[in-house]
Amino acid sequence: MLSNNPTLNIPSPQAGVTARYLQLLAAAERLPDPATDTTGLQRALLDALDVGLVTTHANGELLHANRAALRWCDACAPLSLSDGRLRANQPDDQQKLMQALTQARLGRRSMMSFRQQAWVYSVGVVPLTVRPDDASVVLFVLGALEKPTSLTLQFFCQAHRLTSAEGTVLDGLCRGLSPSQVAARGGVTVATVRSQTTAIRSKTQTASLAHLLRMVAALPPLAQASALDR
Repeated sequence: MLSNNPTLNIPSPQAGVTARYLQLLAAAERLPDPATDTTGLQRALLDALDVGLVTTHANGELLHANRAALRWCDACAPLSLSDGRLRANQPDDQQKLMQALTQARLGRRSMMSFRQQAWVYSVGVVPLTVRPDDASVVLFVLGALEKPTSLTLQFFCQAHRLTSAEGTVLDGLCRGLSPSQVAARGGVTVATVRSQTTAIRSKTQTASLAHLLRMVAALPPLAQASALDR
């Protein structure tokens, strides 16, 4: 048992889980529970999700990280949990993190992208309003391997400066459509779609269409604002 909290029933770690992961889990469970922290049941629900979720104060001080987030941070990802805070492992990435926290304090959502070798890690940043006009809690949604939502794809297109037409092509490809099907849906020629695909790959620095689709598949699944605010 890694926690003295009677509301949490932490099962024995599975084989193959690293010692670093266990240290992160123990550290997270030792954090004090502020008034805005989740209950034991809510934590269990978060841990049941295969999407990394981290909540912090607006200054980056850690409130809670579910188990998927701990595994994500343990897997040589660009962000880490240390000394009770969410931190970036590189100075340039730390600047991105601080900028995202600044935007969150203003009530603005954003997305961060971190490139490591041939892979890009994406993190959605969502301010949570605990009290009216007070975005004192920030939710970090870590990249998941599934088809992105329209909002996530919109952020991705904005981050890589894709045109509206290129975004439409990318959306079709993510839905599994062939270039000819994308062309028919958009009322353009297949040659135009192939040219736009080449432009997308150039802007996203991807070596192939498969690489591009893997990058998009790893984006965090963000819900539309209307769904979050209900």
